[in-house]
Amino acid sequence: VSATMQAAVTVTIKKYGKQLNPLSMNLIPLFIAGVIMLTVGLTLEDSSSLVFDNNAIFSILYLALFGTVFTFTTYYWLMKQINVVILSLTSFITPIIAVFLGWIILDERLSSLHLIGSTLVLIGILFANFRGLLNYYYQRKIAIK
Repeated sequence: VSATMQAAVTVTIKKYGKQLNPLSMNLIPLFIAGVIMLTVGLTLEDSSSLVFDNNAIFSILYLALFGTVFTFTTYYWLMKQINVVILSLTSFITPIIAVFLGWIILDERLSSLHLIGSTLVLIGILFANFRGLLNYYYQRKIAIK
């Protein structure tokens, strides 16, 4: 159901959302969701163990700005700029990037199984989207001429 809803939203925005500003597409829904979730959280959750130190505030602000607003605004902007088939590949590649960033930045263990799994995911992406990627390549080639 989630994948179907995401596909429907993506196709609808791609088809009818040319005039929409990517920032406004995120700002209002995220603000409303933030207010609702903050209200629900403060009402229903046990607040006795809450700690709002500098680390907590920085983490919340970082995730709100870079992890949500920036990424979704970029996503919707890209949706208007590039082929949806190419953009859809990001959801498959993100875990691979996370594994390699964990290895590089956090010194996490990178095993041969990680490499094999990442390779299989990339091969799967290629096979599943080969025709769409080929069409995209030819369209770009024609557009450049």
